[in-house]
Amino acid sequence: MTYEEAMANARLIAAAPDMLDALKLLNKWFEITGSSVKHRWEHIPAEDRAAIVAATKAAIAKAEGASNAR
Repeated sequence: MTYEEAMANARLIAAAPDMLDALKLLNKWFEITGSSVKHRWEHIPAEDRAAIVAATKAAIAKAEGASNAR
């Protein structure tokens, strides 16, 4: 591993708690807003919308140590 890679990994590790908080807020927004963002959300294909929600939930679960996280 190069110095640059090690530094990039260190920055990623340092940012992980903030990224988890952001994902939690994003996921909460998805759950709460529902149809109030329909005009924007509908422009995203249904399979992509499902993937976005699933990815945020999976990342949160993995970060929190859930046994069934990917």
